[in-house]
Amino acid sequence: MPTFDPALTVRIPVAWGEMDAFQHVNNTVEVAVGVVTLGRSSVTLGYRVTSTSHEGAVVAEGVTVVVLFDYSAKRAIPIDDALRARIGAPTA
Repeated sequence: MPTFDPALTVRIPVAWGEMDAFQHVNNTVEVAVGVVTLGRSSVTLGYRVTSTSHEGAVVAEGVTVVVLFDYSAKRAIPIDDALRARIGAPTA
């Protein structure tokens, strides 16, 4: 799993009615998202989900590769400088 420093962390509290089949209430989690790599036409985002009730134990990790795509030309297109600046540098 790639490492990254979170650019954004969101705490998701337990909502009413969130129980599993055994009537256990699911735990509050925090989701952290950061830029892992920034390529010519793609950005790789890393995700880490931690449980606040289990001392911050990591319960899930993942990555997503987002490709800037021109559907009419049917090809990937470069990320322009303005968008690249808004995305920011990789935090790995």
